[in-house]
Amino acid sequence: MHGSSITGTWIFDSGSSTMYAPVPVGWIQRVHLEHNRLAIQEEITRKTGVSTVEINAAVDGAFYPVHGSPIADEIAYWWDEGTLRGSGRKDGAEFLRESIHLSDSNRMIVNMLLLIDGKEVPLGIAHFRREDA
Repeated sequence: MHGSSITGTWIFDSGSSTMYAPVPVGWIQRVHLEHNRLAIQEEITRKTGVSTVEINAAVDGAFYPVHGSPIADEIAYWWDEGTLRGSGRKDGAEFLRESIHLSDSNRMIVNMLLLIDGKEVPLGIAHFRREDA
């Protein structure tokens, strides 16, 4: 994946996604990647309300704060053969793993899993379409 190609506004496609937790009513990701600096703002709408998650990190494997997430206090990102990988920690323990890649220039796939008692528990595979694509 070319870093600049992930930059954009991404709209959740519930019909193409496989989620193992309650499916969001709406989910928008605004992603900006430039010179290995990554900024993500997520607006997740559920039946119970809207939450906003914000991340401003370098893609260097170091941990950076996550604001607004109930499942991660900090996250680290790195490149792995064209896939953007992330590892999130809650209260100092790894709890979230994700991989982000583009299936084409207008489709982004986010594969998420939780680590519970040392076991990987799938959270879902979320498909997004580029806004105005």
